[in-house]
Amino acid sequence: MPGGQEAAPNPDDAEALRLSRAIAHHEEAAIAEFYGKWFDWSLAFARSFTRRDESFCLDVVQDAMMRVIRCMPVIQSHAGMKAWLRRVVASAALDVLRAEHRRCERERLAVVTRSDAAGTATAPDDAAQRLERIAWITAELAGISTEDHEAVRRRIVGGESVGTLAAASQRTEGSIQGRLTRLLSRLRIRGRELDL
Repeated sequence: MPGGQEAAPNPDDAEALRLSRAIAHHEEAAIAEFYGKWFDWSLAFARSFTRRDESFCLDVVQDAMMRVIRCMPVIQSHAGMKAWLRRVVASAALDVLRAEHRRCERERLAVVTRSDAAGTATAPDDAAQRLERIAWITAELAGISTEDHEAVRRRIVGGESVGTLAAASQRTEGSIQGRLTRLLSRLRIRGRELDL
């Protein structure tokens, strides 16, 4: 699959409706079925979305599956289920990134406090700021369409050419380049507004 993502299971609207309705009613068999069918896809999406290691992404997917159990709405179509789960996994990823950021910040403050108590100078640590920027960019990308998100990820992370992206989406190179330019400009402007 493009971007290393797993194919979503069984594109059947009736099954999506049946499964989501059963999970919304907390039926254990449906929860187990959903987990079995969507776990690999969710893990592949988490890895593609965050570009982090498997251990990190397993935490993300576990959190996402807990959210599925707690708040699965009744969904009418396979495409709707896939889109909803994509948002759930992205949201879980942001929460795990924020938790990691808070942990890094606590560790940084502990080092600064110990260094200050010992009377030694400390070098500024920008790891927390980098994590904050990553979380912000990830949140911004979660708000764009799946097609735009995939194009940005493949161009910037994967290093694919505009021509390759155009051929894959059956669009012109000018159309793809214009779309990427607008998205990246919007991110830069928003980043300057928030002083990131």
